[in-house]
Amino acid sequence: MTAQVLITALFSKEVADYIADVHELMSMPELTTGRFSDKQLHDTLNYPVDNYVDMLNNEIGQEIGLRLKEKYNLT
Repeated sequence: MTAQVLITALFSKEVADYIADVHELMSMPELTTGRFSDKQLHDTLNYPVDNYVDMLNNEIGQEIGLRLKEKYNLT
């Protein structure tokens, strides 16, 4: 989440969102469809719920970044 805060505050939400999506979808493109294999659903290291939580945390980080950008007038 920290990276998303910094990227959003220093660049833009669009840049941060793009980087986050590429990162999350690179290893699990099924996140866009929800069609996971049994192997993915039972993987204890890289499983869909963890990736979904990461995506939600990225959104939270971006919102924090926007507020910091506004508060400290970062351009």
